[in-house]
Amino acid sequence: QNCFDQSECVLNKEATCNSLSPIACNDNASGCGGGLLADVCVTGLVPGDTYYVIVGGKTDVDLGLFDVAIDAPCTLEVDPLPNDLCINAVRLDESHADCAGGDCSTSFDLAGFGFWAPATFECPGPSCLNTMENDVWFDWLAPGTGRVSIDTCDGSNTPDTSLVIYTGCDCPVETSTELDCSETELSNDCFLGSRVSAAVVGGECYKLRLGGNVGATPNGTLSIQFTGCPSDRVWLVDPPPHTVDARQPHPPSQPELLQGIDSIVVSWPGGTTDPICRSYCETAVSGFGPNSIVSMDDNLDGTFTVQLARPVAPSAVGNLRFHHGAGGDSPLVFVSHPGNVDRSATASAADIAALVQALNGLLSVNLYSHDIDRSGTVTPRDVLRLIDLLSGAGGAFSPWLDTQFPPCGNCCPP
Repeated sequence: QNCFDQSECVLNKEATCNSLSPIACNDNASGCGGGLLADVCVTGLVPGDTYYVIVGGKTDVDLGLFDVAIDAPCTLEVDPLPNDLCINAVRLDESHADCAGGDCSTSFDLAGFGFWAPATFECPGPSCLNTMENDVWFDWLAPGTGRVSIDTCDGSNTPDTSLVIYTGCDCPVETSTELDCSETELSNDCFLGSRVSAAVVGGECYKLRLGGNVGATPNGTLSIQFTGCPSDRVWLVDPPPHTVDARQPHPPSQPELLQGIDSIVVSWPGGTTDPICRSYCETAVSGFGPNSIVSMDDNLDGTFTVQLARPVAPSAVGNLRFHHGAGGDSPLVFVSHPGNVDRSATASAADIAALVQALNGLLSVNLYSHDIDRSGTVTPRDVLRLIDLLSGAGGAFSPWLDTQFPPCGNCCPP
């Protein structure tokens, strides 16, 4: 069973490795064969149930005969560390005395102290490293969206540790939820300590697993540093706020050449291009797959340009959201509704009158609302193209007359 050293096993026909759930494992037990042999104490077993015991060498050169001694009952000589098990993880958040604003600095001692026994190892082991032993557990609640760095670095007194961060705080942990892991950092400021980092979402819980490296039972300080996304509000520059794109969704009779909003400029003083600080949602439209952000460039003037994978689909609502480390979002919403010049509940003949008013200078000209043929200027030709859009122009477009204003659905601002 994949317990500590990631070794594989073959069981008899009554069971396979994949159907077994490990309940205890051990590599080097203090006081057992000079600390080189294994010893486990398991309580709570059910009479009459069958349990499988797997024995193996630690490495492929550890060969030879072995004896297995099973005695009942067994008792722990002293109580284990309070957070020795995943389900008993110490919660690190604003309620903890060692935490403030997402940053924490709490001491640990894997050798045990006072009435506590040394930390034991809990199955299953992490897949990203195979030297962790004597582990303890913490649950950390992200105070906002951003990035976290966690380490046991302590200058010249850096302990020999292993460290893993998981998304979610369920037990037992699964290898698919491992975000980052570290054995010995070996950097100038960390030496034998460990350092992990991850992008985190505000309000989510993350499991931290701290263990000794290759049998070590060190003590030291576990430090957590959280860096949140910038708190400045974000504003649409292009397209302008509350934009409804009334222009043609494609050239006449060429629906494969999708046209629409695919580049967005925002104002975000003090902003960042970090992907964790942004997300994009677009309502589903038949015939179009999901849309996403492919890049975000800093224009070095307090604005950023966001590039989508494709133009916003006709009759879709896009919501570009920027997440703030202190909590909250800046939702930026824009809509594609061909023919809806006046941004009303439906595309109708009234939109032709609204476009004529803009041409006559009675309304402010907006290229997204009035440049129907996407020529770059508003001219009488846009009236003819608007009529084509509303009627369908004999199949050149889908007819947009009497179509309803698109709902925001699952992309509505919170």
